[in-house]
Amino acid sequence: MENVSAVTSFILTAYTELEDHRYLFFTCFLLLYVVILLGNSVLILVIYIERGLHEPMYLFICNLAVNGLYGSTSLLPSMLILLLSQNYEISLTHCLLQIYGLYSYATVEFTILAVMAYDRYVAICHPLHYHLLMSPRMVLLAIALSWIVMILFSYAQILRVCLHASKESQIKAFQTCSPHLVTVIIYSVGCLFKLTHTYSQFNMSNVPYKANLFMSLYFLIIPPLFNPLIYGISIQAIRVQLLRLFICREKVNDPHYK
Repeated sequence: MENVSAVTSFILTAYTELEDHRYLFFTCFLLLYVVILLGNSVLILVIYIERGLHEPMYLFICNLAVNGLYGSTSLLPSMLILLLSQNYEISLTHCLLQIYGLYSYATVEFTILAVMAYDRYVAICHPLHYHLLMSPRMVLLAIALSWIVMILFSYAQILRVCLHASKESQIKAFQTCSPHLVTVIIYSVGCLFKLTHTYSQFNMSNVPYKANLFMSLYFLIIPPLFNPLIYGISIQAIRVQLLRLFICREKVNDPHYK
C-alpha cells in the first residue's frame, strides 16, 4: 500500500529575498495599508452621510472604495505577518482564501468600472432619461454585460456625441469622464502587469526581484490607494462634503467654538 501525504501548508520562499530589509518593507506596506484604509473609509463615510450623494454615480464610487478595502485586506495583512515570520509558512486553506480574494476583487473591480462607464454614457448622451435608464433593473442588466465591451461601447458613444457638441459641452464631458478614465487606466495597467508576471512565456529571471514584487502587487495597492484621491479631489460634490466634514470637525475640537 502506497503512502500518500496530503499537502497542508506551503513555504513561501520568495520572502527570503526581502529578509535583509524586512523591517523597511514591513513599515512601507503597513503605511500603505493604513493610508488605503483611511482614504477609502473617509470616502465611504462621506457618501453614506450626505444624502445628496445617494445617486448611482456616487454609490458606484462607494462600491469601488469598499472593493478596494476588500482587495487590499485580502493580501496585505497576511504579507505583514509573513514579513515578520521566521519560516514564511502559509496553510493551504489560507492560500486558497487569498486566491479567491484576489480573483473576486479583480472581477468585482472590472464590473464596477464597466457599470460606471455605462453610467457616464447615460449621463452625457441621454441626460434627460438618466434616472430611467439608471434604474436598479437597468444597473443589474448592465452588470450582466461584458466588462470591456461595455466600457468600449460607452466611451465610443460619448466620443461620437462630443464630436458634434459645443466646446463647452466637450470640456464638461471631459471633466465628467476623466476620473473614471484615469481609474480604468490605472487598474488596466495593474492587470497587465499581473498577467505579464503570472503568465508570461518570457524568462523573468533577469527582472530584478523588487520589480517583480511591484508588478505582482500593483493592482492590489495602487488602485485602492489612488481611487479616493482621484474622486475626492476631482468630483466637486464629494470634495465639498469632505471639506465640510473636516471643517465641522475642527470647529467641534476648537475650545473657543460655541
